[in-house]
Formats: sequence, C-alpha cells, structure tokens
Amino acid sequence: MDLMEEKIEGLVKEESLVNQYGVRVHFAGSLELLSKPVRSAAERAMKATAKNSKAVLSICIAYTSTDEILHSVEECCEEKWDRKHEKDMISVSDIERHMYMAVAPDPDIIIRTSGETQTEADMK
Repeated sequence: MDLMEEKIEGLVKEESLVNQYGVRVHFAGSLELLSKPVRSAAERAMKATAKNSKAVLSICIAYTSTDEILHSVEECCEEKWDRKHEKDMISVSDIERHMYMAVAPDPDIIIRTSGETQTEADMK
C-alpha cells in the first residue's frame, strides 16, 4: 500500500504526465475499503486533475462489477425516495448515471494485471 500511495502522489505533481497531457484521474471502486492514506491520496489525485479534460485515466481498485451494480441501484433507489417518486421505475439511464464509470466515456482499452483473478472473498 505504501508503493500505491507513493505512485498516486506522483500523479498530482505539477510536472506529472497526467497534468502535461490534460488527463483526468478517476478511481473507481469501494474506496472506503482502502487504508486512509491511500484513500486520501486517491481523493487528492481526483481533485487535482478534475479540470483536466483531454482524457480520463480510470483506476479500478477495491472494485467488482457486482459491487458497482449494487452501488448504482442503491443510489437510484435513494434518489427516487428522496424525490418522493416511490412509484417511478428505475430506468437503464438512471443506473448508468450512478455507475462508478459514469465520469468517463466507454473505455478504448482495459488493462488487467497478468494472471490475477479476484473473487468477492478477496475483496473482504
């Protein structure tokens, strides 16, 4: 985790490649599962690059697609409840709007570390 924190901190330096090329950094996943220093570094990186608009670097960490879907549905339900639209149906566009990756267009390329697999049990 120290190495991850160090690399994330490197992203927010003014001379970093993400700033030189206008890349917005976005972390997707259950960030509350990360250690506080790593979570804080991730939040600083997202805030520091929020105005960059030429590309988006999405880093999935503490992430499972099942968790993303659950998160999105929960957010939709809360939104409908808060707006007193209990009878409104949740649409696909509602779910898409609350996905972790809603901040970015569909990816051009996805890189997953070689030979690594992850199960729900690994996340706990």
